[in-house]
Amino acid sequence: MIFAFSSNNGYVVISGAEIAWDTIPSDLIAKIKEKFAANEMIIALSIGQDDWFINTTNSVSGKLTGVVATFLASPEAQSCNIRLQDISVSRSQSDIRCVSFGAGDQWIIIRDDGSIAFSPGLKELVNLLKQHRAQSRKVKYITLSLVEEDRWFVEFEDGSTAYRLPESWHEQIEEYITKSEMAFAEQIREKNLAAIDLANSLMEARVARAAVNTMAAGIW
Repeated sequence: MIFAFSSNNGYVVISGAEIAWDTIPSDLIAKIKEKFAANEMIIALSIGQDDWFINTTNSVSGKLTGVVATFLASPEAQSCNIRLQDISVSRSQSDIRCVSFGAGDQWIIIRDDGSIAFSPGLKELVNLLKQHRAQSRKVKYITLSLVEEDRWFVEFEDGSTAYRLPESWHEQIEEYITKSEMAFAEQIREKNLAAIDLANSLMEARVARAAVNTMAAGIW
C-alpha cells in the first residue's frame, strides 16, 4: 500500500492496481493515469509543495518546480559541486529506514533497530510507534502531512497500519487498507504454500534416496 499527502490538503492512496486521490495536482493525475494505462505498477510516490515524484516498475517521473527548480536555475547551482552520488551512501552504511518531514518544521527518523528521532510535537505518534515496537512490529514507512500538524500515516512490515487523518477521508482510506491487508495475507499464504511444497519435495527426494540406498544395499 502507498499513501501520500498532497500540499493542497489532499492525498493519494494506492493498493496494487487500484488508486484513489483527493485534491492533487492535475498534471500528477495525468501522469498517474498514463502509468496505469501502460500497466506500470507504482511502487513509490512523493508530493512536495510544488513538486512530485513517481517510481514505477518500468520508469521514474518527476516534476521539478518550486524550490528545486529555483535552485537549479540559480548561479549558486552552477558552482555547487555536490551531486546525489556525493551525499548518498550504500545501504550497508546506513541504518536509517525512513524519514518524513511535515508541517510546522516537524520531522521524524526511524532506524532499522526501531529507535526513533523526532521533533517536538510528535510525542503522541512516537508513543504509538513505541507500543507497536514492543509488539515486534517494525515500521515500513511513515509520512507526515505537509499542511496540518498531527496528521500522519504509518504502515508496518506486517501489513498493519495506523493513522491520524481527517474524518472525511476515513471511509476511502479504510477501503484501501482492507484491500492492502487482503493482498498482504494472500502473499503470506502463497509463501507458506511455497514453503510447504518445498518441504514436501525435499521429503520426497529424501525418501527416494533412502529407497535407492536400500536397493543398493540389497544388491551388494
